[in-house]
Amino acid sequence: MKQATWIQNIYSFVSVVTGVVVGVIVRYVRHLKYFAVAGTLLFVLAFGLLYRYRGGTETHQLAGLVGAEVVLGVAGGLFPYPTQALIQAAVQHERTAIVTALYLASYSIGSALGNTIAGGIWINTLPNHILDRFNEIGIADAQALATSVYGDPIGFIDKDPRGAVGQPERIALMTAYGEVQRYLTITGLCISVLLVIASLCLKNPRLGDQQSFQDAEGFEVSSVDSRENKHPGDVGPGAEPEDGRYTLGNEENRVGVNHEKNQRVPV
Repeated sequence: MKQATWIQNIYSFVSVVTGVVVGVIVRYVRHLKYFAVAGTLLFVLAFGLLYRYRGGTETHQLAGLVGAEVVLGVAGGLFPYPTQALIQAAVQHERTAIVTALYLASYSIGSALGNTIAGGIWINTLPNHILDRFNEIGIADAQALATSVYGDPIGFIDKDPRGAVGQPERIALMTAYGEVQRYLTITGLCISVLLVIASLCLKNPRLGDQQSFQDAEGFEVSSVDSRENKHPGDVGPGAEPEDGRYTLGNEENRVGVNHEKNQRVPV
């Protein structure tokens, strides 16, 4: 059980470490599409490795499973974080929080959808596969045992002598799980291919020093000018007041604002 827990946590650990490293590299590279595409390609590779090393008790099979999870974690650090940064940089900063929330919500919805698909595959295929494998080895109470094992596989392995390593029932159970995992990995491969195609459609702008792209949302984003570049009559950051007043309007009909008295006065 400890090994299973460690393997399960590999993805989260490696993805976070990879995300930090990518953030440092992007500081100098200034392009994100390369990382996103590489991440989707590694997703395909990881599911291919999971297909190959999806079951077994031999050392090389366990090592292959760990390696597949490491590759999956690297992919999880290369694709989601750069994509999020691209989305945030493509909008004006007033809407950064909104697009970030929408991105994270869609990410959670996608995860929930993936869990739903995986759960549907398990529920609809695993019981029949366990029963078929038990019938193949000639178990008399195959139906009852299959139902019991499906409901509590850990209890069967820990408490039932037939669940010990090397027993025919244990081997049959592992075979059934491997067959169902084959369906899961094939599904993951198909979805990963779609992800690769989607990543190739991303734009590849160079990140600047501003919070948003210069042409974010089709509007020109200009940096804050210094005070010496402002005219005395301008209103905004860096504008120079004229005797405590700012000039508004056009040349023919200008009105000043006296900030000391909070009144509008003619100019």
